[in-house]
Amino acid sequence: MTKLKTLAAASAVSMSLLLPLSASASENNDAAARYLTELHERVIAMFNSGMPSHKRLPKFEAMVARNLDVERLAQRIAGDAYDAMPHAERVSFKQAITRFVATKLAKSLNSSFIKRFEVLDVAAEGDLVMVKSEVEQKFGLYDPTHQWLVAPQEDGSFKIADVREAGISFAAMQEGALKDMLDDHGVQGFIAELKSH
Repeated sequence: MTKLKTLAAASAVSMSLLLPLSASASENNDAAARYLTELHERVIAMFNSGMPSHKRLPKFEAMVARNLDVERLAQRIAGDAYDAMPHAERVSFKQAITRFVATKLAKSLNSSFIKRFEVLDVAAEGDLVMVKSEVEQKFGLYDPTHQWLVAPQEDGSFKIADVREAGISFAAMQEGALKDMLDDHGVQGFIAELKSH
């Protein structure tokens, strides 16, 4: 009987420990979905403002740069060499990646003419949160779906680690090309090469 009571007590403790974790994961998922929804609302507002394309583009570049998890991308590109970089070189390396990726994504975003954003699903994916969404475009022939991988930050905010469309990872595509560039040119050559783009 004592053994049964002990097992029941242990089970109750286990359940009480599990409940806050799942509630916390649920809250984290909800926060990630809100983050992406608010971000897209700002994008939609910019399209609705009637602002010309050449004025939207730098605003989109700044938005992408602020919301990109460049630390994660830089580590993926450089691997072990990232930790060995002197601080100033690491900062320049991340700045070069940020400018390059922000320019690429902003150009795509600037021509997307999004008029509606909807979250379809949210789930944990390792240490990231995957937010599946659908957008309606003003001039689109179809409504594309994306899987956003967002990284929770220590301060409770989020950064975008990757976006996938039709199973194709933007981060993986950039990582492959940029790794080759880093191998060919070294860190300083890589930084100079990205600045020239």
